[in-house]
Amino acid sequence: MLPHEPVVLRPGLLRFGRCELLPLERRLLVDGRRAALGARAFDLLLALAERAGRLVTKQELLDLVWPDVVVEEGNLTVQMSSLRKLLGPDVIATVPGRGYRFCMAVRADGADLHAAAPAAAPALPRVGAPRTPLIGRADDLAGLEWSHALLSPIEQAVFRRLAVVSGSASLELARQLLCDDDAADPWAALDALGGLVDRSLVALVGDPDAPRYRLLESPRALALERLRAAGEEDLLLARHAHALAALMRRAFADHRSRVGAIDAWQRDLAPDLDNARTALAWASRHDATAAATIAATLLLALPGLRERMALCDAIEPLLTDDAVPGELRARAQLEGSVVLRLRRSHAAMTWVKQALRWYEAGYEAADEAAGCDRAGLYLALAQYVQCARRERTLGADEAAALLERLHTLERDGPAFAPQVAARGVRCATLLMKQLDAPADEMVRNQQRAIALEAAAGQSDPMASVNYTNLLVEVGRADAALRFGLPLHAELQGTRHLWALDGLRSNLTAAWLAQDATREARELAREAWPLRTVVESEHSWADHLALLAALEGRPRAAALLAGHADALYTARHHTRQGVEIQTHQRALVLAAAALGDTAAERARVEGATLTDDEFARIAFATGDET
Repeated sequence: MLPHEPVVLRPGLLRFGRCELLPLERRLLVDGRRAALGARAFDLLLALAERAGRLVTKQELLDLVWPDVVVEEGNLTVQMSSLRKLLGPDVIATVPGRGYRFCMAVRADGADLHAAAPAAAPALPRVGAPRTPLIGRADDLAGLEWSHALLSPIEQAVFRRLAVVSGSASLELARQLLCDDDAADPWAALDALGGLVDRSLVALVGDPDAPRYRLLESPRALALERLRAAGEEDLLLARHAHALAALMRRAFADHRSRVGAIDAWQRDLAPDLDNARTALAWASRHDATAAATIAATLLLALPGLRERMALCDAIEPLLTDDAVPGELRARAQLEGSVVLRLRRSHAAMTWVKQALRWYEAGYEAADEAAGCDRAGLYLALAQYVQCARRERTLGADEAAALLERLHTLERDGPAFAPQVAARGVRCATLLMKQLDAPADEMVRNQQRAIALEAAAGQSDPMASVNYTNLLVEVGRADAALRFGLPLHAELQGTRHLWALDGLRSNLTAAWLAQDATREARELAREAWPLRTVVESEHSWADHLALLAALEGRPRAAALLAGHADALYTARHHTRQGVEIQTHQRALVLAAAALGDTAAERARVEGATLTDDEFARIAFATGDET
């Protein structure tokens, strides 16, 4: 051995599954019997088993197994195929374009080596993709065609099947799309995918240890053409939709049960949102159950409120389809009601009532098949509270009963995951407001909600925003400012626009409660451009009415208060807590300065203001004449 070469101390025995690998004797025993294995295949198996669980690149393996020989990568594929025939198809996983991973747990001389979970066997329902015209791509198609003609039959099949992918596919999704149930070698398709990566027909994107696979635009257009010519489009579209339904079903369960890292959950799911949108479009026409499965998770995962609102409209027919299992209808109704509550409170109440009936029936029957879902019932009750408060249909007796039911569900089983508990605890604060609970008790409860959201790993700080609102409502404006101003600095420049707008509204209310008109005006000015994005003009109209009254502009205050009334009516909203306090104080100050009759006349006139007129009056320095 040369002085610069490292000394490799190999274990005397490696055990995995039914196998024993003896490196020094260069023997493989399967169930105690020696297995026939060529020299190169033995070296390849040893290299992978010693690195169990780690991605080993093709170049690493070539260097380890053929250290002084120039060989084609095809030799590696041939040897890998022989190992899989001997050991089983799921012992060694192909990561196309990257390398291979040994998936079984390995013990070396009695100690565990790190190992990955076994590769999942290809799961196959049957699926295609949106049609795109090929106009203007003649030169591209003639080339990225020439390349297609050089591919082997299996590489051509893999290439055309990737056409159904929207954006990129994970390795698992690629397996489900590319591998057939009756394939003699379930890894052959993924080996072929690796060949497409090597030919630059498929791009690798994302994390090197968890790569995703993507066809570029021109190759995808050709792949779509070939997919249709092969008569596989319907098959692959169905396969794609069912694969995404399975992914979304797992993701929903994970969201309900995981402890912490909800933001990470959203990040992990984000690369497959385009795939989910495409799958939902197909499933809505062909498979209502798959469509409802996908939709329930998208209502949690989609980043934009407008898209989630549009999704609620799109899935409404599914929610009355008896072919869709009740559990899926209830999930979609519950999460849809969360989306609809701020914009269409009547529809939200209808949906949450339907979901609540299903969860209650299953829970009372203690029958999982009928929907015995304690967390689901807890969340449905919490959402019903939100909707009933907004609709102003919640009486004191019902509020007390609901608060007790939430507490009972918390006590009657294992602790809910933090993201589940946080929603219930936030709503418990609303019920405590309804019941005029002591301020200290409500404050403590909302602090618990904040702690739960932190434990859930959610960066969207709605519990903290609501906490500032509560502090203003119970007369603790100083505390609201001390807590809220640092949070405002943290939220600047983030994607949490609704939280930022809500916090600014609460802080403005806190400044107004202290008659600090300069600070309130500055913050309102800063927040004003965002109000159309989050549709919060009604709330800001109340704050700006009080600002005008405190600045000695009583007629402007009455006009703005009247405009606020019109906005609340048009958007089917009702004032809550601080909004009620702000509105009433503005009207009292305006009436004291103008007289009841003049103030009421200006208030009625304010309902007819245009948006531009409203903005001009709100931020003027003098009163209206």
